[in-house]
Amino acid sequence: MNKLLKKQISLRLSNTEYEHIKQAAEEHNITVSNETKKRLKLAKNCMSTQEMIRMSEARMKRVIFNMLSAVADLKDHEILAAEKRFISIMRNGVKHEE
Repeated sequence: MNKLLKKQISLRLSNTEYEHIKQAAEEHNITVSNETKKRLKLAKNCMSTQEMIRMSEARMKRVIFNMLSAVADLKDHEILAAEKRFISIMRNGVKHEE
């Protein structure tokens, strides 16, 4: 056994979940344990990808906001007010006045 591998976990799966993992392991000609490790690594990569998407979206919002502020020829104080309004809308949605 690999000396670097010192920790063990166990988890309960439904029969269906276990059979999916077992079938995938057989298809890849690896053990159920290695298939599970592979899936954990993929899940971690997926989370990293989601974080990168969130960061890209935030950057795009900033770039678009700055571009629109420039096109509208807003003054500094108007940009700050617009930014506060934008943040409020993003958090709370648009409030309709009656």
